[in-house]
Amino acid sequence: MLVARDIQLQYRDGSGLRRASISIERGSASVLMGPSGSGKTTLLRALCLLETPQLGSMSIDETHLTFPAAANRNPVLPYPLVTLVFQQLFLWPHLTNEANVVLALKHEDQHREFQRLANELELHPFLDKYPNQSSLGQRQRVAIARALALLPGYLLLDEVTSALDHRLAARVTEVLNDAKRRGVGLLVVTHDIGVADRIADRFYRIENGEVQEASRNEL
Repeated sequence: MLVARDIQLQYRDGSGLRRASISIERGSASVLMGPSGSGKTTLLRALCLLETPQLGSMSIDETHLTFPAAANRNPVLPYPLVTLVFQQLFLWPHLTNEANVVLALKHEDQHREFQRLANELELHPFLDKYPNQSSLGQRQRVAIARALALLPGYLLLDEVTSALDHRLAARVTEVLNDAKRRGVGLLVVTHDIGVADRIADRFYRIENGEVQEASRNEL
């Protein structure tokens, strides 16, 4: 399980997280919703330690961290155990879409998973193209495939279906639900209530840097 308790990560302008707590179980999906600027992306960056929290604690399976603490002031990133798909996607522009994925893969089982995902996400027509030759929706699917091919334990996704039509968004949620059945823990940031309904086991709402578990009707 990935558990964050009372995480504080605030910026000079006062934005960020204030005592945010959340838990992500393997084999389940949590959906995080909230207004723009409420701290959704900051929370994802804190959970994968791209930004170190100023206060609080975190457990990632058997690893336990407290903040601040000299022993983990510069903790080793838990990648690829915890993998984040950014809203900006961050594909290398000088590599083809396929090379963007393959570059990150280290093991044969990861390569096999990518081939399966390429079929499931309908990537083959544009794998040999570069990101700037691909639509935003195509790039989103490449980034999702790259993350899932790493076989992470936890996958964090930031608005990665925003450019997909209903059919492809449904296909992506099928792939994510399959990952959930395989034991991956998901945290999905989305404004798309249809995507949320198809995947969520638990809902969270964040506002002004504070996270609360919510019912579907409270979103």
